[in-house]
Amino acid sequence: MKVWLATEGSYSDYSVEGVFSSEEKAKAFMGAFPGGDWNDVTVWEVDQVSPDIESDRKPYCVRMDREGNTVSVKVEKNSYGYTTYMYNDVNFDVHGNIYCYVWAKDEQHAIKITNERRIMTLANNEWIK
Repeated sequence: MKVWLATEGSYSDYSVEGVFSSEEKAKAFMGAFPGGDWNDVTVWEVDQVSPDIESDRKPYCVRMDREGNTVSVKVEKNSYGYTTYMYNDVNFDVHGNIYCYVWAKDEQHAIKITNERRIMTLANNEWIK
């Protein structure tokens, strides 16, 4: 089942103003308030749960240096900014460390996944200097 969201604003001013059973109803609602800072109508699947969540994994952010030393590991405390694509990427911080968002069973599992990505990044000569 899908729902359509009428959302307004961005960043800290972002808010959901209404949830509707059709795109037409969401657009009609938004049209009733022409002065709003409306975004496009957003479609969401109801009860869409990641297989990772169903298998009791948690979202971690791991930072690691080029040599494989773990700089930091933390469990994400909220879903702000959660996107599926970011959990497949290797990113770099201002200190030249990689950081990865991973779904893992525990901290050690998260470190193992990140280390595998570190090794692949080095092997493919993709480490940003």
